[in-house]
Amino acid sequence: MFLHTYHPSPILLTLGPVSIHWYGLCMVAGILAGYLLARASFRKAGLAVEFLERLLAPLLAGGFIGARVYHVLNELPYYAAHPLEIVAVWKGGLAIHGALIGGAAALFWFIVRTDAIAKRAPGFRGSLAPFLLFADMLAPGLALGQAIGRWGNYFNQELYGAPTLLPWGIPIDLASRVPGYEGYLYFHPAFLYESLWLFGVALILFFLLTRWARQEPFIEGCVFFLFLALAGIGRFGVEFLRIDAMPYLFGVRLQQLVSALSVALGIFGMLWVRRQRNLPSAAAGTQ
Repeated sequence: MFLHTYHPSPILLTLGPVSIHWYGLCMVAGILAGYLLARASFRKAGLAVEFLERLLAPLLAGGFIGARVYHVLNELPYYAAHPLEIVAVWKGGLAIHGALIGGAAALFWFIVRTDAIAKRAPGFRGSLAPFLLFADMLAPGLALGQAIGRWGNYFNQELYGAPTLLPWGIPIDLASRVPGYEGYLYFHPAFLYESLWLFGVALILFFLLTRWARQEPFIEGCVFFLFLALAGIGRFGVEFLRIDAMPYLFGVRLQQLVSALSVALGIFGMLWVRRQRNLPSAAAGTQ
């Protein structure tokens, strides 16, 4: 297999003093693919694409800042000793959980400041309904973008899994091997497992979105919360293979614990939005 024999380099191209990194290229490709799928989602739901175009800049800024801050906090002892490395994003270090938090904050800020957005769910209060609606539209693209972006970890030779003799194991250079694993050559391509899972999640979410968008009433939040649950399940499973250094809480890897919380939030959220949608009709039936 190609992955079993190819030794990736983090640098795609060098032009004088400027180097183009595979990691950055994967991030750009993921953003572009996610944006195009989000456009398709907006159109399927009958929403104006102009809202997505206006949202794109704050969403990218919030997601990027959140992803980097989350990663730095996870590796705080290292970055405290090497503060200049905080800005070296081309070396990797963008955490998806932080991107979700930062992106969600940016989306809510955008919703609050955009008076022209129609509130399609009067059963909800304030800006929560359009927030959930937009989150639904973005969820398939977010899964697709993350699936593509994961390949940046491959070229950086980072976040791989335990040693393996399977034919799809990837070779890791000695300098990039986790301490204690210097005697092994091939490792589980954890990035590939999560990438394939997220490609499947993106397809499922887009399929469900196109079906549910035609139904009345459309329950805002279901697609987004399903994304949280499915993405969390995939990451939780992949974490069993990861061997990179990671803080532990209650004997569990931090990212695994956060993923479990994502699954719980996703399941609870789907139940909650369905219950909220049924409240007005139930109240009307008792009058």
